[in-house]
Amino acid sequence: MEKKVQSPLKRFVVEKGGNPRGKGVTKDDIKQALRDINEWFKAHAKTYYATLSARKGAGEDEIKKIQTALGTTPLPLTVQALLSTHNGGFQMLDTYLTLSASDTVAALSTLKTKAKWKPTLVPIARNVDQEYLCVDATGGKDSGVVEWTAEGMEVVSESLGTYLETIRDSLLLKKLEYDDGLGLVFVVDSKK
Repeated sequence: MEKKVQSPLKRFVVEKGGNPRGKGVTKDDIKQALRDINEWFKAHAKTYYATLSARKGAGEDEIKKIQTALGTTPLPLTVQALLSTHNGGFQMLDTYLTLSASDTVAALSTLKTKAKWKPTLVPIARNVDQEYLCVDATGGKDSGVVEWTAEGMEVVSESLGTYLETIRDSLLLKKLEYDDGLGLVFVVDSKK
C-alpha cells in the first residue's frame, strides 16, 4: 500500500519517496516544480515570497548574453527555464540564491580565471560564502548540478530538474523549512 502525504496547500499530493526520474526531467517539469515551490513560499514564507514575486524572469536578450559568455558551450534548456521564470533571487538549499542573468555573466567572467574552473560549468546560484551551484553543460545538456568552491567541486544532483524536484518534494513532505537568515534548511527530527 502506497503512503501519500497531503500538502498543506491541499492541491498537491506527493508520493512518499518522490518521483525519481533523473535526467528525464523536462523544461515543463522544471517550470511546474518552480510553480509548486513558489506556492509553498506563498503559504509559508510570505515576506520572502513578496520579494520573489516582484522579480520578473529574464528575457531572451539577457539569456543570449549568457550564451555569448559561455562561448561554444550551449546553455541547457533547464537553465533557460529557471532564468525565464526567476531572474535571480530564487532560494535554493541552504543560503544559495539564484543569480540573475547579468550576475551569471559577471560570475562567468570571474570564475573563468580560477584554477579549478571547468569551462562547461554555468553558475546558477551563490551562497553567503561565495561558493557556487553550477549546472554542468557538457555536450549542451544538463549533466548535473555541482557545488563549486575554490578547493574544487562536488556533484550534488544528477540534473537541475532533479535538484528542483527534490526541493519541491522535501518542502511538501515537511522535510525542509525556510529561515530568513539560513534559507531552505532540512528539518531535524528531534525524536531520534
